[in-house]
Amino acid sequence: MAVHSTWRFREGDIEAQTRQTLENLDRVLQGFDVTKSNLAYIEIYLTNAQEHTEPVIRLLKEYMGQHRPAGSLIGVKLLGIPGATDRNQRRRTHGLRGK
Repeated sequence: MAVHSTWRFREGDIEAQTRQTLENLDRVLQGFDVTKSNLAYIEIYLTNAQEHTEPVIRLLKEYMGQHRPAGSLIGVKLLGIPGATDRNQRRRTHGLRGK
């Protein structure tokens, strides 16, 4: 989820939101004492998948480096998060691999 450290939704284009989401993911992984190489699966929800898939996947590949976990990108009409708008995206990660 593109939420700033103040728990407000990140404003800006999809690239800014994606970068914020990946920074948030780093903080979560750090809290579990694991790295992105431990990710087994990534699930991405986009409200404007047709327009945003390319930049999101490009930034995700840059972030992941050589590691390629399984994943899904799902286009949705809206997000079930209070305050979320078409310009917000939601990411869930599943299945952290052991260290």
